[in-house]
Amino acid sequence: MANNCLKKPSKRIGFRKKFKIQRKAREHSKKLKKIDKKSGRKNKRKEKLTLIPNKCPFKIDLIKEAKEIQKQLREEIKEKKLKLKEINKVLKNKNEENLEEKIPIFTNLFRKDLKEIEGNERVDSDLKRARKKIKRMRKRTSLF
Repeated sequence: MANNCLKKPSKRIGFRKKFKIQRKAREHSKKLKKIDKKSGRKNKRKEKLTLIPNKCPFKIDLIKEAKEIQKQLREEIKEKKLKLKEINKVLKNKNEENLEEKIPIFTNLFRKDLKEIEGNERVDSDLKRARKKIKRMRKRTSLF
């Protein structure tokens, strides 16, 4: 009797139970992906900071630099979104008098941004849309 209490239970599982568990797990993950897709969530994972060993005497400085770089990237993204919003406002207000003057300014701003982004092999779909709108406006107005 004492020996039975000391033994660990077997980890063997019947195939029916094993495959049922796997199927349920698949269905659950599929359901979560579907919900994420509907809600518009793209990235599930947070970006991890670069791992620096504790032995490094300048670990804190490296972490601070990494955080500053991330802040700069976020600010650049916000600025580009604001520029896109401005362009969309201008393009929506087609009846505006100064439209012909504003279009060249925006095109010059975005050419620089597009070259930087294309150099990184990362073209933002919003910038693509803005470029297409600008091309359409060029055709409509015979300024260029």
